[in-house]
Order: sequence, then structure tokens, then C-alpha cells
Amino acid sequence: MNRVKNLLGHSLFKGSFVVMVGYLVANVMNYFFHVMTGRMLSVDDYGTMQSLIALNYFIGVLMGGFGYVVINFLGKGRRGEYFSKIVFLEKKMIWISTGLFFVVLFLYPVFLYFLKIDDFLAYFVFCLPILFSFVPTIYQSALKVDYKFLMFSVLGVVMALTKIVFSYIFLEQNFKVAGSLGGIFVSSLIVTALGWFLVRKYFRTKEIKKIKFDKGLVKFSFLSLGVSFFLIGIYSFDIILVKHYFSRYEAGIYGALSTVGKIILFGCTAVLTVAYPIFVKKRDEVEKLKKVFLLSLLFIFVIGVSGVIVFWFFPEFVVGNLFGERYNQVASYVGLFGVFSFLLAVLHSMILFLLAMEKKAAGFLSGLVLAGSVILVVFYHDSIKAVVYNLTVSCGLGLILGTWFVIKEFKERKR
Repeated sequence: MNRVKNLLGHSLFKGSFVVMVGYLVANVMNYFFHVMTGRMLSVDDYGTMQSLIALNYFIGVLMGGFGYVVINFLGKGRRGEYFSKIVFLEKKMIWISTGLFFVVLFLYPVFLYFLKIDDFLAYFVFCLPILFSFVPTIYQSALKVDYKFLMFSVLGVVMALTKIVFSYIFLEQNFKVAGSLGGIFVSSLIVTALGWFLVRKYFRTKEIKKIKFDKGLVKFSFLSLGVSFFLIGIYSFDIILVKHYFSRYEAGIYGALSTVGKIILFGCTAVLTVAYPIFVKKRDEVEKLKKVFLLSLLFIFVIGVSGVIVFWFFPEFVVGNLFGERYNQVASYVGLFGVFSFLLAVLHSMILFLLAMEKKAAGFLSGLVLAGSVILVVFYHDSIKAVVYNLTVSCGLGLILGTWFVIKEFKERKR
């Protein structure tokens, strides 16, 4: 009984529960966004929108890697220094966001060729949220470091809700793909303003100190950027390759499959979101670190196995209720895609653990899995099922290697 109480009282469980509820609400809204746009757009347009969103995942590489940097940057210092560090980062990231916006905008001819996207208005609207990307990441990471997971979750819910509302309004005005992406842009503006308010409410200090990056953090920035790139690639490269190799209709079918199958990943993300800052803060306490890591795996296992069972035995029910009869073909692949998502969630937890320990193995492992997946899909893509098999095999092999890296790390820390 005491073990159960300790488990329920652990910061990982409490934080995960809060984030889980927030993610559940936000992800239900995000899935409704995909379902809504899937019903309001043609299958061809839906495939185009999914391809652009997949590209946004790659842009999210920078934000993801930057988020890990912010957590380490703040987590290793005193709380009284948080606001000075946040202001320092705000000033730097505004300029970087503006520069990135113009770089991606001028890459339109490349994506026109590779993804066959001939709608410049949609592409321009897709680029706009880049202007408000890094700054909200600072705010979200600061809330996570201070264990303010409720407010972190509120930001996610607000973003999802406003995205639905404004996308619906724009789609009703027949803006098509540009309309669905316009809702994302408006939501990013709103979340930036709300994050600015929350950070100043919780962390504002009278004195703003002069802050500089240390060399160790700069090195870690490159490692976290690489890991973020590889992870985002694993999560989204398949959609881009399917868009390139398959017909527009099949790309739309695969986009729906990816949306349904990655429900498991979104569920496990709550645990990973809470676990990472705890890994960072407990890195010098081996037994506590081991406990947190094993608990995170336990929670992921429960979520993952539950999802696989539902997908494997009730695929028609899941797909039919989410996307309708037009996407019935998706049901035959959902069970296998669920297995891939579960394996990827476990692998993701191992990679983040190694990253929190600032180990290069995190970059090597994530990069190897991405490279293996891409090679398999490029050389063997005669059907959608073949693509899913390739992803599953690559992730499974990466999981074996990841287990060895984690065991090795714990042995070294006990010495």
C-alpha cells in the first residue's frame, strides 16, 4: 500500500497526470482539427496540408532542440536567475526567428518540385508561424523547469482550441489549405502573448543580470539540435516520402493513417514532457534517477499496450469515427502502425534520457534509426504496408541498441 502511495505521490506521476489531462484535451482538439480539415478539404488538398504540416515538424527541429537547451540552461541555475535568462533568450530569438522566416520562404521552389505544392498562398501562410516559434518555446520550457505543468498544459489547450476556431472560420470562407494553416498562425500569436504574461507573473525580478552562454551549453546546443532533428525526422519523414513516391490520393490515405496511429505517441508525450526536466535535475542522484526512468517506462508501457490492443482489435471503429467512410482503407494498417508507435515511444524515452545526461549516444542512436528508416523506405516502398513494416523494423532494432546504451550509462554512474 505504501508503494502505491509513493508511486501516486511521485512528482513524475503528478506532473504526468496534469500534463496527460492537458494533452488529452489538447490532442482531442488537435485530432478534431485534422478530422475537421479532412472532411472540409478534398482528399488531394488534405494530403497537401499534411505534407506542409510534416515540413513544419522539421522546422520544429530547431524549437525542439532549443527547448532542451532552455531546460538545461535554466535547470542548472538558481530560480532567481530565471527571468534574466529568459529576457536574454527573448532578445536573441526574435532576430533568429525573423531570419529563419525569410530563409524558409525563399525555399518555396524546392518544395514546389519535391512535394508538388503549387499553392504559394498556402506556403506563405505556412511560413508565418515561424515568426512566433522560438519565443513561446522559451516560455513553455521555463514553466516545465519550475514544474508548473498546469500552466504549461493551459498553453497547449489554448493553442489547440484557437487553431480549430480560426481554421474553421477561414475554411468556411473557402480559403482551403491556406485557411487551415491560417488558423495555426493565429493560434501561435495568441499563445505567444499568453506565455509572455505567465512568465512575467511567475519569474519577474527587479534586477536583470547580464547573461552569457557558457561553452558547455553551446556544445550541448548542437547535440540537442541534432537529436531534435533526428526525432522529428523519425516522426514525420515517412509522410514526406509517401507524398513523393505515391499518388496524391494514397498520400492522403497515409496522412490519415499517421494521424490515427500516432495517438499512442501523443499519449506517451505527456510522460516524456514531465520526465525530461526531472532527468536533468536528478542526474547526480543515481538511485532517484533510475527510479524516475523506470517509472517513465512503466507509464509508457501501460499507455502503449492499451493503444495497440484498441487499434488491433477495433480498427474499423477507430477510423470510421475519426475520418468517416472515405478512409476505410486505413483500418487494415492501423494495428501495425500502433505497434510502431509504441516502440517509438519507448525508444524516444531512452533517447531523451541519454540527452539529459548530455551523452553523444543520444544523437548517434536517433540518427541511426532515422537513416535506417529512410533507406528502407526509399528502396522498398511498393505499398503502404511495406512502409509501415520498414518503420517498425528500424525502430525495433534501434530499441535493442538503445537498451544497451542506457544500461551502460547507469553502470558508469554507479562507479
